[in-house]
Amino acid sequence: MNHLEEKFNKFILSRSSNESIDSLPNELFKNKKADYLVFSRSLIFEVKHLESDRSEFINRKCSELALNDPKFPDFYGKVSIDSLIDAHDDSRKFSLHIRDYMGMPIRDLIRSANLQIRDTKIALDKNNSTGVLVLLNDSVPMYTGEFIYQQVSRFLSKKRSDGSFEREHIEVVWFINEFDTSEYISSAYILIGPSLKNENVVAAFEQLKTMWAGFNNAAIANN
Repeated sequence: MNHLEEKFNKFILSRSSNESIDSLPNELFKNKKADYLVFSRSLIFEVKHLESDRSEFINRKCSELALNDPKFPDFYGKVSIDSLIDAHDDSRKFSLHIRDYMGMPIRDLIRSANLQIRDTKIALDKNNSTGVLVLLNDSVPMYTGEFIYQQVSRFLSKKRSDGSFEREHIEVVWFINEFDTSEYISSAYILIGPSLKNENVVAAFEQLKTMWAGFNNAAIANN
């Protein structure tokens, strides 16, 4: 665990109603498992630390496009991705192309977390518990709240041919961003997925946001 993961672990286990799934007998689990049971097992948390910075990859991709795309804008020195997108003749298509590369690690984490939460529900007979993906960021600058919201919304809204959601076991995403933020500000985004069944969970997460800010002796950022 890195510092943020350790801090989140201490925060979750500071309440007696929460459990680390690793503390349960291994024989309960035949397949994958999530990380925590929260609020007397009404929530199942899977925690993922965002550490795949694709900045260099994106830079290489942009360099390739500059050589092969006649519509690619001319720039010198360092420029932001947003500046390149805005200056491109086909900015919408270019934006989708670049952001798809940027979002690949998020897609993979969502796929993995969905399976872990599903298997935990089956193992513990907790099908009515709400599945939560917690994303922790303290090292990747491109993972802003707006970017995470866009990517998570896109991946969680995908449906199967029968109309059901592909990632139905992730009902809420809690994004905690501590990259380039003040130690006195708690930046935590609650993203409600389209498969949420229990609307009461929304109030529980407002409580969790307040508790997390208090744990960090910080104010809550408006987001």
